[in-house]
Amino acid sequence: EGPQIQERVKTQSGRHSLDLNFEHRSCRTDRTEIRAQKHNKGKEETCSTGFLCSLEDMTLNTSINTNDCSVASNDLYKFYAAVMIVIFILALPLNASVLHLFIFKLKFWKSNSNNIFLFNLVLADILLLICLPIKAHNFIDGNRRSQTDVICKAMLFMLFLNRGASIAFLTVISIDRYYNVVHPGRKNLLKVLKKSPYISIFIWVLLLPLTIPTMMRSFDCCNSLDIDKTNGPGNKTSWREPEDVAREVVFFTQIFIPFIILVYCTVRIVNRLKKKSVGDKTKLRRAVLLVTTVMVVFSFCFLPCAIARMVLLIFRVNAELENFEITAEVVFDGLMVLSYLDCLLDPLIYCFCSTKFKALYVSNYLSFCVKEPPEQISSMGNTTQPARNKRDSSLQETDVKCEASESDVKFRRKRNRQRSEHRHRLQSRRQAESRISSLFVVYQQTFM
Repeated sequence: EGPQIQERVKTQSGRHSLDLNFEHRSCRTDRTEIRAQKHNKGKEETCSTGFLCSLEDMTLNTSINTNDCSVASNDLYKFYAAVMIVIFILALPLNASVLHLFIFKLKFWKSNSNNIFLFNLVLADILLLICLPIKAHNFIDGNRRSQTDVICKAMLFMLFLNRGASIAFLTVISIDRYYNVVHPGRKNLLKVLKKSPYISIFIWVLLLPLTIPTMMRSFDCCNSLDIDKTNGPGNKTSWREPEDVAREVVFFTQIFIPFIILVYCTVRIVNRLKKKSVGDKTKLRRAVLLVTTVMVVFSFCFLPCAIARMVLLIFRVNAELENFEITAEVVFDGLMVLSYLDCLLDPLIYCFCSTKFKALYVSNYLSFCVKEPPEQISSMGNTTQPARNKRDSSLQETDVKCEASESDVKFRRKRNRQRSEHRHRLQSRRQAESRISSLFVVYQQTFM
């Protein structure tokens, strides 16, 4: 009887451990099943045999196929996709046309202004816009990210790289304006290297290693079913590996540090412009409004998604706040869509604020919108000279006056140059005579 009792105790303990393991596994998969049930709510799916699948089979299949990356609300994510498509349709032609002007009309590599920074800013925005249709397609299909591991990581890499480049060039442009307004006579590295592409190349090369952590380990549904299961169920963020910490540090520093620099430059520029008593007041107010608008747009597009990311990480780390994680993911994805609006606003703020660039853009792409003045008709019925001819004649007269004034200026410059050369010759002659006379005096004192 003794051995039989021991065997019964062993079997009962084994069953008890199996029950505990089963309960532990069921608790770990609760979150996946809840997400899958929300994803499949209101849908009818059929099995390969043609019969209606049960709710448990649908939940199991969805948790395996979607890698726990299904959306919480199909309608809301379809709205996000529609917003991204609208941004793509409006922003891509605008940025492409601006890029064409920088390359073929303005020759940005020959300019001493910040055109080279604006060119790289527009280029980064275009590369970011190319990723939006793929992201919108994933949202429409009911997934937060692509189910293909390579596409998912490539998308994250492109989004992080190009958004970081856009923010970096925004910061460089703000620093350049700060030195031009607050310290106009001081030499700095931006003024020296503004015409060369060294700063732009350095920014792109620096961002490449900083963006690599987004392609490593699991992050936002990518690679969430790895063999090592490093992030555990639900694709939680782990803080044990340096790649996870580096990824989050890069995400926050590329937003908060440029924001601090932008605020400092904006405050100093505004104070400097308000202290100016010389110049057109309208232009000064316009410059203040432009600088302030840049800071407001940056804050509106990038700060909310950074704060939402911080809240999402808090919910993922604390087990007590696990119930709010799905809501935080939805809010974070929506605010990330809001950050893509910066690609549409950048050309409007930075490029079209210049009257010269605006006139160049209108003359190249919107020439049909410019109306010509009509012909003037006299009361006697005879047509007088058209207004266009009058305008041409007035332009010719002004050109003649400008040519006359330019010839006068050239003559005056030539005359001043001749006078200065004559003074220089007289001065050198007098210095030579004084040296000769001093030498003669020394000679007399020495030998006579």
